Amino acid sequence: PEILAEVAGRVGRDGRLVVVTAATRKHEEVAATYREVFGACGVAKLGVLDIRTREQAADPAAVEALDDAAVIFFTGGDQ
Repeated sequence: PEILAEVAGRVGRDGRLVVVTAATRKHEEVAATYREVFGACGVAKLGVLDIRTREQAADPAAVEALDDAAVIFFTGGDQ
């Protein structure tokens, strides 16, 4: 909880946090959990990006989704 609160604090009042669920097969569950946690920490603008392959990571839409992020948070997962 301390680390997540620190991450949320670095987003700022008007910043946007992007959670990248790169290492999980449970994207929807993980995304919902982080939406709830970061929402409770006061993050108003939160995006979630599901990246599973190098091709997805290089997709212009994925790159664009990160352009205006104040903070990018990579989740843990099923390594």
